[in-house]
Amino acid sequence: MPTDGADRRERIRDAIRDYLRAHAFAADTWEGIVKSWLPSFEFADAPEHIHAVLEEMTRKRWLRAHSLPGGRILYTRGDEQP
Repeated sequence: MPTDGADRRERIRDAIRDYLRAHAFAADTWEGIVKSWLPSFEFADAPEHIHAVLEEMTRKRWLRAHSLPGGRILYTRGDEQP
């Protein structure tokens, strides 16, 4: 298990990148990412870290964030890949 926030965020980033490598056309909301893209046994209790990672990955253009009606965000693979 991660021992601090930075380690946990790194593991979340790795899990999202791994998922996108296997599913290049994946698209999901935050809730869907938590349920489908991440191992729930490891990250279910880390919503603040997941939000931070999604924001960081969007800034770096590893993810794209698409606004949906009602204010939800749909995340897809971005233009840049690490």
